[in-house]
Amino acid sequence: MKRQALLIGGGLAVTAYILGTSATADITGSLHDFSGQVWSQNQICLPCHAPHHAEAAEAGMLWNHTVTTAAYQIYGGDGATFPVDEALDQKSILCMSCHDGTVAVDAFGGLGGTFVIAGRGNLGTDLQNDHPVGRAAVYPTHAGYFDPATWENTAGFGFALADMDVDGELERVVSCATCHEPHNRNDNEFFLWVDNDGSQLCLTCHNK
Repeated sequence: MKRQALLIGGGLAVTAYILGTSATADITGSLHDFSGQVWSQNQICLPCHAPHHAEAAEAGMLWNHTVTTAAYQIYGGDGATFPVDEALDQKSILCMSCHDGTVAVDAFGGLGGTFVIAGRGNLGTDLQNDHPVGRAAVYPTHAGYFDPATWENTAGFGFALADMDVDGELERVVSCATCHEPHNRNDNEFFLWVDNDGSQLCLTCHNK
């Protein structure tokens, strides 16, 4: 089936944000609100979650969207390719199930889809030039980074590392969801947990 490009993310996302079309403090009206699309059955939650007969109980989320099986090149990986479950933590896998461009946005509920993210919202499977997550982002313990005990789940925000098996060792890693809040509860550009004005999001982890 020929895939059609769904232009979300990147410049379109920024434009929509500036114009206020997605400036709501929750998912309603945000770029993750697909309720206006025929394929979403006019629902917000259904493309990702289902109360019954979910595709998989991924991370306890009753996940309803087709999960990516792509292989990835990762930051600092010298061009090597890793299977998805060796490259990414569970939460990042769910994000990339739309944002790597290999699975259609409307592929959910066991059905195939046709609309694929285009533009900057499509990160592809080569993540060598993106902030590391998963295997490439085992959280450092040296002085260049703040102890996560000082910032995880504090001040009402959901900053948190993810658990991931890396070569047989359970590690704490940076996830897509460490920086991004997919339900837009904090009304920040690019679904960030906090606005990055003054690099405050970056400086949550990085001790500079």
